[in-house]
Amino acid sequence: MKKLLFLAILGLVAITARAQTPIPNLSYNALLNAACATPSAFCTNTANPFPNVPGGTGTTLDINSSNYAVATVTISGTYTGATVSFDFSDQTAGTNYFQVLCSRTDVNIIEAGEILPANQSRAWQCPLVATTRFRVRVSAIASGALNTWITVTQTAIDPSPTVANLPQPTSLNSSAFTTSVQSTVTASVNVKASAGNVYGLQALNGAASTCWVQFINSAGAGTLGTGVIFAIPLPASTTQPVAVGPGDIALANFSSGIAVGIATTANGAVACGTGGNLTIFYQ
Repeated sequence: MKKLLFLAILGLVAITARAQTPIPNLSYNALLNAACATPSAFCTNTANPFPNVPGGTGTTLDINSSNYAVATVTISGTYTGATVSFDFSDQTAGTNYFQVLCSRTDVNIIEAGEILPANQSRAWQCPLVATTRFRVRVSAIASGALNTWITVTQTAIDPSPTVANLPQPTSLNSSAFTTSVQSTVTASVNVKASAGNVYGLQALNGAASTCWVQFINSAGAGTLGTGVIFAIPLPASTTQPVAVGPGDIALANFSSGIAVGIATTANGAVACGTGGNLTIFYQ
């Protein structure tokens, strides 16, 4: 009887030890060279590669995320006109999909996707807790391919940027913000003719359609759709301005200078028909 009890205890210890063994980090790779405009369902031509084996093409890089906490996503390559989105699947395990917010690693922005400047390298961290599948989906692309990697880890990492964990971007020289007020803006105008940081804005759309404030890396007036660092949507026909910050962490660094304009799309060259009003907080 004692021998049986001893064996039972040994078996329980072995099972417990096995259950506590962390699962390894896994990396998945694919070249995304086509579009899938289906945000809530399975995409055809989906890449499902083996872990740690580069290769595969498709519209979407779709991986198993069960028992993992965080995904680190990186994108690079030669491409134009690309838009990416981040989706997860629930217990339907690949039948139903929902958008998830991911945190950019280079600036203080959390987003469910992005219209990417041409040939841009980007990285995000995305939460995976209680998901069964996670995917990076290309919803639009004009040419080329996005070299996409997803690395999943069991260790929980808070993807929310904090003052303690994020370094300040370069060109930070003092604690006081300078304010630039721009009225009836359509085409791009200059805010600062040298390198600097943007810390916040207030923007009021003057048009009856959704427009986008583009923040452009330029020492001059800049050009809509060229050198866009990031863009923020402005709802149509509203009397309340969109307000972001200002805060201690810069929204982005501009290596040449800061220019702003209001366009019909996040990365497009067409100005909104009716001017909007902007207040930019920068250094």
